[in-house]
Amino acid sequence: MLYIIGLGLSDEYDITLKGLQAIKSCKREKLYEKEIVTADREMVEQESDVILKDADKENVAFLVVGDPYSGRKIYEPPRYMSVNQAVEQLLEVEEKRNGKVSGPEALAVGVARIGSDDQVIKAGTLQQLLTADFGKPLHSLVLVGKRLHEIEAQVLRDNAVDVVELNRVLARDFGIQF
Repeated sequence: MLYIIGLGLSDEYDITLKGLQAIKSCKREKLYEKEIVTADREMVEQESDVILKDADKENVAFLVVGDPYSGRKIYEPPRYMSVNQAVEQLLEVEEKRNGKVSGPEALAVGVARIGSDDQVIKAGTLQQLLTADFGKPLHSLVLVGKRLHEIEAQVLRDNAVDVVELNRVLARDFGIQF
């Protein structure tokens, strides 16, 4: 049996329990106490027989960083949009369309590498997040909706780029005073 298993977005320890169970049933694997064959893209495409060896008789796991079913047929280096780029593009679109959805004063949360040891969470206005440092990928941007609970507001304060400015926005847009 050949298993194709995604290792997650952070590192090789970001694996699902089902994936780990499948790996432990295999003979060739090292990190998880089995023999492992490290395969670069060329080996996967040109020498797949090494990977598939004995898969008709025993369990073999093909471990892939990220999504194993991304379906790309050509190699492209990974590209990630940062929180800063997302904010910049959002503000550009808002300005061009004269939108009132998410201007520079809109409240948002930028996150990076959630679940890893070096995760980053920063809350503030889009203007503040435009220049905030989130480090290496993977990043996400979350826009705060029209309603906000006081507990959510406190979590934002705990991760604020600038607590004084955040308190001003919370009072103005949500009627929440600290």
